[in-house]
Amino acid sequence: MKEKSLTNNVKGTIYIVISTIGFSVIPILAKIGFNNGSNSSTMLFYRFLISAIIFLAYLYFKNKTVFLESKKLYKFFIIASIAYGTQCLLFFAAFKYISPSIGELIYHIYPIFVTFSAFLFLGETITFKKIICVLLSIVGCCFILISPWDNLQIKGIIMVIMAAVMSTIYITMNKKVLHHIDSLIATTYVSLGCCIYFLCYGLATHTLNFNINLKTFICILILAFWSTIVGLFAFLKGLSLIGASKASVISLLEPLMTVLLSFIIFSTKLTINQLLGGLIIILSIYLFEGKKDKQTNT
Repeated sequence: MKEKSLTNNVKGTIYIVISTIGFSVIPILAKIGFNNGSNSSTMLFYRFLISAIIFLAYLYFKNKTVFLESKKLYKFFIIASIAYGTQCLLFFAAFKYISPSIGELIYHIYPIFVTFSAFLFLGETITFKKIICVLLSIVGCCFILISPWDNLQIKGIIMVIMAAVMSTIYITMNKKVLHHIDSLIATTYVSLGCCIYFLCYGLATHTLNFNINLKTFICILILAFWSTIVGLFAFLKGLSLIGASKASVISLLEPLMTVLLSFIIFSTKLTINQLLGGLIIILSIYLFEGKKDKQTNT
């Protein structure tokens, strides 16, 4: 039993790290899309449209049923799609008003919300070690993404905080039902739901643009394949194996990945603060992955 638990722990951690790499490119791609005249609803609609088509095609050729066992699950995925779609919309739109680094920093307060939400609604234990690891990780984020706080617009800050709240709702809801349904099916329904969400939103707000340039289209393809098909599936799979609070802590590698990708793509120099922040995050994850609490070992 312990060996199986250890295996699930390792697999879950790997899945979450993969998802983190997938999600880490989102701020960069959003900024590139905005610089090329696109907007949030357009990029997100095509992102989830492409993802939903590929997921449905895969399920069809694998002869897997897409029908759910109960009406409650359909209702759940409607709510989950609204929560995740709103989170994506707020997170994307915030980069019009604040820089990606500041946005990432503020957004990553969500592990605090998730840890306490998992304690209140999922029955997960909240220990002193978990609190210390979350705080250490957030301190690491502060070091990594520290930058001048000039010309900040309060609208962007509010959007990112609201995105963090919606992310908490989405993560907590998924954890409650993932043991009833395959992660691939869950990802398919979320992608399809978000596609419909952004189609309706884009048409209602007259922001959906069907004419996009090549650079924006390439960004959308990366968002669809890497950040959604790979990233979202890996996150849901990892979430089902290791739990909401632990997954959210490991996901704090995301800002570190964003900094590294910025260095590779834009030749952004890494500062002492960023390197120190990366070490603090790695330390917090090492502590979190270390010896289990006595309660979980019994």
